[in-house]
Amino acid sequence: MIISTTMILWVLFGAGALCAYMIGKQTQYMSRDEVIESTIMYMVQNNLVRWQRDDKGEIELLEIDENN
Repeated sequence: MIISTTMILWVLFGAGALCAYMIGKQTQYMSRDEVIESTIMYMVQNNLVRWQRDDKGEIELLEIDENN
């Protein structure tokens, strides 16, 4: 049984499309995390949210009704 050149090209095309999809999906998740982090940091720096540093030095967002 001989595989045709057309079939090989379709398989290669499908594999390339799958790889491109997975790379794009991974890039989207990384950029989403960066956007969330930069938004929170902007809000903290401009005093738009209540926050405090915890024991580890990380920023903790506080509820509006919480007293300091």
